Amino acid sequence: MPLPELPPQGGPPGPWKVPSMVSRTLPSGLQIVVARLPWLPVVHIRWALRGGRLLEAPGKTGSAGLLGSVARHGTARYDSAGLASALDYLGASLRISVGLDSASAGISGLSEHTDVLLDLVDEALLRPTFPEAHFIRERDNALQVHRHQRAQPSVIAGGWLARSLYGNHPYGHPAVVSEELAGLTAGDLRALHSRILAPQRGLVLVVGDVDAEATADALSERYADFPVGAPLPKPPPATLSRRLIAIERAAAEQVVILLGLPLFSWGAPDHLPMEIVNQALGGGAGSRLFNELRERDGLTYSAWTALDLGIHGGDFSAGLSCSPDKAPAAIAALMDALKRPLTADEISGARRYIIGAFPQRASGVGGVAALLYTAWLYGRPVSAWADYLPDIASLSDDTIRSVAARLIRPEQASIVAVGPAAAAAGVLSGLGDVEERAQDDRGFEASV
Repeated sequence: MPLPELPPQGGPPGPWKVPSMVSRTLPSGLQIVVARLPWLPVVHIRWALRGGRLLEAPGKTGSAGLLGSVARHGTARYDSAGLASALDYLGASLRISVGLDSASAGISGLSEHTDVLLDLVDEALLRPTFPEAHFIRERDNALQVHRHQRAQPSVIAGGWLARSLYGNHPYGHPAVVSEELAGLTAGDLRALHSRILAPQRGLVLVVGDVDAEATADALSERYADFPVGAPLPKPPPATLSRRLIAIERAAAEQVVILLGLPLFSWGAPDHLPMEIVNQALGGGAGSRLFNELRERDGLTYSAWTALDLGIHGGDFSAGLSCSPDKAPAAIAALMDALKRPLTADEISGARRYIIGAFPQRASGVGGVAALLYTAWLYGRPVSAWADYLPDIASLSDDTIRSVAARLIRPEQASIVAVGPAAAAAGVLSGLGDVEERAQDDRGFEASV
């Protein structure tokens, strides 16, 4: 099917228009940012704190994810049903999450309810009680989810690849270890919560139809007495090692192949060129991997690449699944596709997609809040987003190819293959020394 007729590309895109904002930094170190978006009578409020799974205690793997699910089931003021009823009454939505680098709680609703929404998100993030009955139910549910996930080839491959790329760094640790999750108590969640709750590592962000100055003043008074918490500990350095790992999954009908290369932290000098490289190679249905491995060669239903960058490092990965008989051809085609320089058309298509998609990312109170939160988390000025589209547009093709040639070196990548034993090992046999593992050995559980 031919591409639609598009109007000629105009001049370079203009900068993203940073909304009118007011910022405060309190004596505790807590940052307050209020951005006025008067287009709709809605507001998004986000509490964020640097330090998430990085702060899990040894032997307590899984406590961070469990904290996020249990926190909304009881606070100093509300029980689980009471908080749910209060949210429903306002037509508001509340989400609490604890990731590797941060913990956050976000709430959205009508701007006329801003003060009440602040009360609710404060309760959920700052004053959870972790009631025993809800803790046990959520822990049992998390164990069931984990048992299901650890049987998924893609999860198996992802866990082993993370361990290969990051070693003993927290980025290489599993999100859950069954025995540790099963042994958690509500007291473990309270202890983790107290370590995460450090205002000098925090941000209160309000985006929507509000008076920015008055709201910032009210928030400054609201949180004026917060104590200074403990500094964020520095994680150990990543211990990198190239590994080729074949995981036996005898009953599998497909072989899952996952390749990874270590990169850099979010916002590093090569970040923007690598966004274009990633999009061109495997970021969507118009990418090289999709067009060649799926559409042209029929080797796989889906082939993709991903860029995963955090505060302490990042990686580039590529993956596919295929029938065992096609696995040798698929890995050869994958390696070849990653090695070849990008064409001018591939770069142009990737650049056009990123420029066209960004305004959708930046629309609405939630989209603007996500951009402001990301800039804060990675210590970047908001102006970095204002310059994002012009910077993407101004990158030369030669610069993009040079970055790809320097960083995308598939012969140096760690690769994991999961599937029937002979097929998984055979895929990797010509690439170096292969570690053959069983799905259920201790190394698997420690990596997933």
